[in-house]
Amino acid sequence: MNCSAIAFVRAAWPVCLAISMLLVVAAPIPAETLGQLADAEARLQYAFLTADMRAVEQVLEEIEHYTPAESVAPLKAYQLAYGHWTLAQLHAQAARDGRRESAGMGTKAARRCVQHARTARMLNPRMAEAYALEAVCNGMPRSFLRLGALRGSCSRSRLLRTALSLEPQNPRVLLIDAMCNTSADEAANLARWHGVVEAFGQRLSRSGIPGWGEPEALVMLGEHHLRRGELLAAREAIERALLLAPDYRAARELIEALAARSQ
Repeated sequence: MNCSAIAFVRAAWPVCLAISMLLVVAAPIPAETLGQLADAEARLQYAFLTADMRAVEQVLEEIEHYTPAESVAPLKAYQLAYGHWTLAQLHAQAARDGRRESAGMGTKAARRCVQHARTARMLNPRMAEAYALEAVCNGMPRSFLRLGALRGSCSRSRLLRTALSLEPQNPRVLLIDAMCNTSADEAANLARWHGVVEAFGQRLSRSGIPGWGEPEALVMLGEHHLRRGELLAAREAIERALLLAPDYRAARELIEALAARSQ
């Protein structure tokens, strides 16, 4: 298994990030396929965290050409959904930075995410994260914000409710739920993101397999502390994100914002 793309991950973690999603499949998976999928998710996450849209597109092209066994088809669809979600978020940020063509490309990526997430959950109706991905990508074309905060566009989604009913403690489902349920009440938002971060910690203590989402959750927690003027708490959360992903662009930008406010 090639884990070079995730050198940013703490050395104590014994396996690649991608294996976490493989736990939803009961059938045995060939080692070669396992390695391909693990490497692909690791590279997708790294490309997203470093805001490298071209790298995301390249990995998605590779996954499209995978021809896995029938038992692995839900995982391929899930990975494609996750990859297109990350691509949609990166295009949304580029559109806000003035790159007009990214608005349409982001909407297209979100729609592809919906298609692949729907395929994944139809192939495996117990795959909670596929329901959550479909819900959040359904909301994105109507309300692009940097890392989430969709303000009701997916909070009422039946798909999200299904994801929560299937795996109420899944940290990635909780992360998407927090993105979809951002409100004007900053105290409530802060409590929600503390819960997401805690869920990642509990999952890691039980399985040792973090999967994608923990650095993003820590950055969102840091952002909400920063909005409340809680600079020390914000720095602690963001520095924890950078321990997991030293090249995480959003975390580095927030550290710079903190430094500016401290002067």
